Amino acid sequence: MDSVDKFKLAAALFIWALGLIGGIAPLLSSQRVSKRASSILNMVAAGIFLASSCMHLLPDAQNNAALTEWGCEHTAEVFLAVRTRYDGDNKRCFKWANFFYGCGFLMVLLIEVLAHTLQRHYSKVQNGHRQQEHDALLTLDGTRATEAFCSGRLLVDTNHATPAGGVCAAFAGGTFLFVAIMEIIPQELQDPRYQIEKCSALLAGYGAMGVLSLWT
Repeated sequence: MDSVDKFKLAAALFIWALGLIGGIAPLLSSQRVSKRASSILNMVAAGIFLASSCMHLLPDAQNNAALTEWGCEHTAEVFLAVRTRYDGDNKRCFKWANFFYGCGFLMVLLIEVLAHTLQRHYSKVQNGHRQQEHDALLTLDGTRATEAFCSGRLLVDTNHATPAGGVCAAFAGGTFLFVAIMEIIPQELQDPRYQIEKCSALLAGYGAMGVLSLWT
């Protein structure tokens, strides 16, 4: 593992820790963690997730040569039982990176729909569950899922790209995107308090990960 891979792994651990803190903070009493601090942490995490998805993971998957060749040759010859002819840039390839990126987004969406369905079912016999706790747990579970995929991608040797590495990167990118734009950002912006601080935190997290994309 070279220095770049070590740096990426360290960044992934930092993102995981930040997401974990942002997910747990709303569950703690307001006397121990202020709403302003938890909201700012959540928005920083959202910016990091969004930038990681759009500027790191998806481009990594799209630039994965092994996944691209697998989409051109393996799919056509094995699944469609036809021979392919490579003609330079004119060859037709299925965009597996974009496909699995969407699958990652869809997977978390289906999990959330199932969670809401179960919540409505059990709310008929159980009371006392706060919506804030439910949303925080969903965000935390989504964070854990994205970090699992991201960690798997980062442990792949970038000098020997494999289709599995590209799939992990695309899948992680989709889950990161969902957690950012469907969970954290809408939840925080519904509260009119601290809007300037929250928007600034979102831009700071996004900008920081954007700068890192220039180095990695």
